[in-house]
Amino acid sequence: MPYIIHDDTAIWATGETEAEAWEDFAHEMKMGNVGLPERDDFTACRATLALVKRVRDCGGAIAWGATPDGLACTTDEKNGENQ
Repeated sequence: MPYIIHDDTAIWATGETEAEAWEDFAHEMKMGNVGLPERDDFTACRATLALVKRVRDCGGAIAWGATPDGLACTTDEKNGENQ
């Protein structure tokens, strides 16, 4: 199950595991010439494959939601619509 790293504004990174998502996060900050922010300001959580694909296709500044069990998902998935 993939993971995302997010804060209150966007999804910043993805990975096949939580560790890979944090590595991607550090890489993205380095590539943007941004110092590595405090990890406490960000959250890792499990995500659907559809959400990870959307982030990879569109970037992380997208609307998204969560399933009742806390799995990050697309708004379509949250609303029960087919992708």
